[in-house]
Amino acid sequence: MLSLQFVGKESINVRKIFVAFVCSVLWIIQPAVSSFGQPPEFLSDLKATSFEGQTKRFGQFYLVPDVDVTSDGFGGYFYSYKDKRGNKTTTNRLDSLPKGLLTAGKPVQVAFNDATGMPVRVAESQTSQHEVSGPSTHDESGELEGEIYDPIEPVNRAFFHFNDKLYFWVLKPIATGYEKVFPEPLRVSVRNFFHNILMPVRAINCLLQGKIEGFGTEITRFIVNSTIGICGFSDAAKTAFNIEKRDEDFGQTLGFYGLGPGIYINWPLLGPSSIRDTFGIVGDGFLNPVNYVEPAKYCIAIKAYDQINKTSLSLGQYEALKKAAFDPYISLREAYYENRRYKIRE
Repeated sequence: MLSLQFVGKESINVRKIFVAFVCSVLWIIQPAVSSFGQPPEFLSDLKATSFEGQTKRFGQFYLVPDVDVTSDGFGGYFYSYKDKRGNKTTTNRLDSLPKGLLTAGKPVQVAFNDATGMPVRVAESQTSQHEVSGPSTHDESGELEGEIYDPIEPVNRAFFHFNDKLYFWVLKPIATGYEKVFPEPLRVSVRNFFHNILMPVRAINCLLQGKIEGFGTEITRFIVNSTIGICGFSDAAKTAFNIEKRDEDFGQTLGFYGLGPGIYINWPLLGPSSIRDTFGIVGDGFLNPVNYVEPAKYCIAIKAYDQINKTSLSLGQYEALKKAAFDPYISLREAYYENRRYKIRE
């Protein structure tokens, strides 16, 4: 039985652990924070999403001469150009391209090919890019369409660097050893168990979004898996009755009612998030049964074990993203944002 009482002297250990954690964070992220005092210079009129060979801004496309644009395979693009000496430079940030190159471009009116969805050039304007003006296309949250606002990128990159080191130095070695000891069917069963006990999070958020069928689905799955599925270790609802699980959280509920993501935040330990989804995590915390396990050290241990088990079932995915991406930070940010948009639209 888990004790329901906090031990008074544990506060001393908690303070020591917290101080050690802060010192570790400062030491690990130090290489990534050299640019804190030098915020990047953004070209606000050209910050955009791109297509092959063209740059999109607020519904218009601009031709950028002498810049090769190729897809990175994760929704982003690489921009390659040569300097006066012929040296080639590749970047995935529009705002890091030389201003001379960008101002030389001319705005191009385009249409879209219905079959491919790619832009098709229609007519070329005689004005320069800086002469083209107009209201920006914003959604209800004030962010650029199809783009998440990232004003604290240097800080986010520092914490991305911390999480990256934490994964390769701590989480991956432990998960790899765990994978070798425990067979995959057992690890899948553990994942099923943790998913089953989080039913209140999904069911209540289905209800808040008016998805009555989804609420009923989650209640039915919980009853079936907790009985026939032996306390949730088996997904009997899916295998025996073909009842698919739902994926709802409070962040999606806030988005469902029109609240935009706000700014992008890459939290230490938690990873990619936003202002909206951070509030979502807090809201879901009240519905997570694990958070009510006491003392707190057992709650932390259970969550750590759950994370190790999940990681053991997804080893190689993060490595593949890093290997394929020119800038893993950008790729992870865009993948997170697109995934959240997709879930809210469902």
